[in-house]
Amino acid sequence: MSIVFLVLQAIFAAVYHFGDIGFDHPGRFGLSWNHAIAVIIFYFLALLCGLACSAAERNWKTASLQIALPLFILSYAFMPSPHYDAADHQDLIGKTKKEVSETLSSRGVHTAFEGHPEGNWEIYYYNGMTVYFGPDGVVQKVVTDDP
Repeated sequence: MSIVFLVLQAIFAAVYHFGDIGFDHPGRFGLSWNHAIAVIIFYFLALLCGLACSAAERNWKTASLQIALPLFILSYAFMPSPHYDAADHQDLIGKTKKEVSETLSSRGVHTAFEGHPEGNWEIYYYNGMTVYFGPDGVVQKVVTDDP
């Protein structure tokens, strides 16, 4: 039974990490901040139940994996995201989101939308620079964020 809870923990951690959870609007997969809170609560419930089952079964390998997963998540969360210089990435202008995602790391990226008369621009905030996508999904400008 402790293995089932370990698998549930891995699923909840993956949903939280890769789920594209939106704060002020739903993300790509329809997940909002309320969903994130529910996922976190279910993760910790699965962790507590899994540790209790592991202790009852005396399955210390599964218990150590259940403890290692949140430690891995925390260590990954505190790893610094890469710093970018807009001057080095002016070649991104005219490229699609897919091409940008292949070129730059998605670690530490925040997204937003900005209204324009021709349509909404999607904005990607990287560490050190900001990339503006036009309504057609093509990069319109790359600007620096450093003072």
